[in-house]
Amino acid sequence: MMKVLTTCKELGDRGERAAADYLSRHGFRIVAKNFSSRMGEIDLIASRPGELHFIEVKTRSSSSFFNPEEAVDYRKQMKLKRTAQIFLSRCEKQFAEHDIYMGIISVVMASNTSVKINHLIDAFQ
Repeated sequence: MMKVLTTCKELGDRGERAAADYLSRHGFRIVAKNFSSRMGEIDLIASRPGELHFIEVKTRSSSSFFNPEEAVDYRKQMKLKRTAQIFLSRCEKQFAEHDIYMGIISVVMASNTSVKINHLIDAFQ
């Protein structure tokens, strides 16, 4: 019997786990999950050699009327950038030579077994 996703939080948590699994399968190392500061939160921070990716994960059920990445508006992008700057100020030495990417992973869950992931690696500057 299929379990119905009952809350937005549960759906979001499942989407973040699916996104982290996706990144790991594609050669990324997860550096941090749900990094938060006074400016906001970044869902996932991941790295590959010479690259550091700050990623906002947006999850929807298949019944949504718009694409998940559409929810990352200009205001949200600015919060993500400021939060990323705080992370970099704390970990400056470790990632000093890395190229920085601000990305979005959209996750659409049609059921417990059907998951569609779209990774926009360099979604905004």
